[in-house]
Amino acid sequence: MDLYDISNDIISFLSDTFRIPESSLQWPYVIPDLIVPLILLWYAFYKILERIGIFRYQQGINAIIAIVIAFPLLAIIPEATFIFFLFSIGTIILLGIRSLRYKILFILLILIYFLFLVPNIEYLQI
Repeated sequence: MDLYDISNDIISFLSDTFRIPESSLQWPYVIPDLIVPLILLWYAFYKILERIGIFRYQQGINAIIAIVIAFPLLAIIPEATFIFFLFSIGTIILLGIRSLRYKILFILLILIYFLFLVPNIEYLQI
């Protein structure tokens, strides 16, 4: 058994377990299909929980609850990617970023991501 077979077995196991398409677990596609949506969803839910303030006296509980909410949504993301991106980006702009300068910078970074990185993702092959 070589390294390629082991990585394919791991990808198959993760795909079956978490109901994520195998194509989303391949190297360059893992960035726009899993990593970026997970980070955006986690931060959006983190800011929502922080704004609600239910656990304001316990450090770190908002981050843990946010990842517990965001991680299972990855199984739904291939069917509703655009809706999750709009929700995450809108929530982060409204709740997560206070300064207008940083809101504009965040929007520019998202535009650069969608206009340059995602269309050219094949060039990130190692």
